[in-house]
Amino acid sequence: MSLHQQFCQTGSPNEITELLAGVKSRLNLMGVPDPLMVTVDNCCHVRNFILGVFANIKVLLDVHHFIMRCVVYDTVCVVRSASLHE
Repeated sequence: MSLHQQFCQTGSPNEITELLAGVKSRLNLMGVPDPLMVTVDNCCHVRNFILGVFANIKVLLDVHHFIMRCVVYDTVCVVRSASLHE
């Protein structure tokens, strides 16, 4: 289930945090618990911003970008061990 999708103009920390705070506020108003996980295309960049709003969420790289990183880096995939652990 997708809770929210929105294009960001800059991807700045403030823009991401503001967007996530809005999602958290709507979830609280509806009495819905925080999401357990989120998939993103740049988890290294946004992980800390997401954890700043949703402290217990699991941040994961989406399948397409995971596969592309492994294809590009082939056997020397720098994210392989961390990605496989997740």
